[in-house]
Amino acid sequence: MKKIKIISLLLFLILLFGCITVSKKDLNDIGGFFRSSDLGDTWERKNILYTAGTNLSTFSKSNINKIVFDYNDDSTIYLASSNDGILYSYNNGNGWFNTMNKKGSVNDLVVDPYNKCVVYAAIHSTIYKTNDCSRNWDSVYFETGDNQFITSLNINYNNNNIIYAGTSDGNLLKSIDNGNSWNVIKRFGDNIKKILVQNINDKDIIYISTQSEGIYKSYNNDTEWSNLMDLPVKIVEFSSDESYNFGEVKNSKISLDLELDKSVEDGLIYANKIGIFRLLDGVKWVQLKLLTAPSKEKIHEVMVIDNNGAEII
Repeated sequence: MKKIKIISLLLFLILLFGCITVSKKDLNDIGGFFRSSDLGDTWERKNILYTAGTNLSTFSKSNINKIVFDYNDDSTIYLASSNDGILYSYNNGNGWFNTMNKKGSVNDLVVDPYNKCVVYAAIHSTIYKTNDCSRNWDSVYFETGDNQFITSLNINYNNNNIIYAGTSDGNLLKSIDNGNSWNVIKRFGDNIKKILVQNINDKDIIYISTQSEGIYKSYNNDTEWSNLMDLPVKIVEFSSDESYNFGEVKNSKISLDLELDKSVEDGLIYANKIGIFRLLDGVKWVQLKLLTAPSKEKIHEVMVIDNNGAEII
């Protein structure tokens, strides 16, 4: 099978902006979705929308917030956009359908691992759910606070009745009945950027990434939490072998992205304002060496290739 790398142009430009020139005219038409079939050497735009009639329609001006894959079908792709609702494809991006347009910014989206037609979406201040492959959507939760938004979603793969949601004011919500009812189980007091359920070696482990207070971990199915910023860290720009408390290092708590490192039992790849860090077996952070100097480049997103912890994008 040919290996395909997929990326939204928003991220692609962020990563390469120092190497390319874009005119003001081009900036009006550089959004949407790009795909590579040769490990990133060349890219092709895949922005064709399936619509009624003969008129050609695209989403080349869309700002993509997140790309989500179906756990059981890697040809199915969902795009969460800030201005065009949800875009989804069943053929690796060759053609796209559009739904939930004009509802607000789609901040996150998650597909049920045991039923591909069940999808949850965090749109503005509401959680929506579809049971019929995006034909119909129902509101299952609404955030009533002023200027409060649903920022993140995830599912416990060991029990797909359990859904987690994070809010912009730091509340962690949990549903144990497929999204029919919700309860606040933890108040972090800071915007929850990402929820990770380990779903590999220990499905009771949950990680929370906050905007400016770092990373939290639950060891026992969300009942008790520890702050992973209290662990020691090795900083590459410091010449000695001495370890420091990670949370005491300037800008270490400002989270940019967080991903699971499946090459170890309890591992993370964490991008912050300083650089990229790896959590080793849940006990120590180590900064990864980059081509650029520490704190000189802003990392917007990280990805670990399959179970190989040596390959990180």
